[in-house]
Amino acid sequence: MSGSKTDTALLDAYASGEMDDAEAEQLEQALFGASSVEATHSMAFYLALREQIVALAARGTIHPVVLPDDAERMRTSAAVRVGIVDLAQPLDPGSLVGAEVLLVRVPLELEGVQRLDVETTIPGVDEAVVYPDVAFDAQAGCIWMCCEIELAQASVAAGAVQRFVMVRGSERTVLREIRLGDV
Repeated sequence: MSGSKTDTALLDAYASGEMDDAEAEQLEQALFGASSVEATHSMAFYLALREQIVALAARGTIHPVVLPDDAERMRTSAAVRVGIVDLAQPLDPGSLVGAEVLLVRVPLELEGVQRLDVETTIPGVDEAVVYPDVAFDAQAGCIWMCCEIELAQASVAAGAVQRFVMVRGSERTVLREIRLGDV
């Protein structure tokens, strides 16, 4: 399993039950054979990621924040091509070539923060998309934003702005604001 679109399509067909029994058995032999430990981990990760995306999509949203351990698993997975942007480092556009998913490391001082909301706005649009009470690891000193590369490109083109807002009772404090076109 090399992580190609063909491999991803096979895994998707397997996970969704669209594959006939003979094809599924052949794929299982390839994945779960004694010499396929890496492929087995890729399959398990892919199935977990797919399950999460399907569940979130059923709610009408894909959660934009992943925890550091999840970001690391995504970065090292052969199941999906991940582009990385670290806002603490200069951008390397070459790291985004061929990416299907974008992970953005956003440095934030999170010590003492109990609730964090992420808001996305687009200039000229009155409503904001608000992801309330996102999961984060205060000790990490950052959060990892995650989205499909096409959504990231559309957001940059639209001039989207993301705000990271600490919430305490009715008080809201913007910890950081990012204009996506400036990244």
